[in-house]
Amino acid sequence: MKKLVLPVLTVIALLAAAAYVLHRRRDVKECAADKDCKLIYSNCDCAAVPAADPRASLDGGGAVCKWNLCIGRKTSAFCRAGRCVKSGE
Repeated sequence: MKKLVLPVLTVIALLAAAAYVLHRRRDVKECAADKDCKLIYSNCDCAAVPAADPRASLDGGGAVCKWNLCIGRKTSAFCRAGRCVKSGE
């Protein structure tokens, strides 16, 4: 039984730490207005990120697509509740 207690406590501590980090991230506002957000694209999709994000594109993983979902759906980036989101999310 003693051998099981330490791993269980470790898992509980890791879960608690992850929950704290996720909670803190939710409190951080990425944007205040739609102009504070932008889309970055991969070969097949896109992501809404803060305008200050230095990335020019997403890592597409080398996927080859005939059609980019975001371009085909005319997706836009919006600020909602302090988070950058894609239209339709």
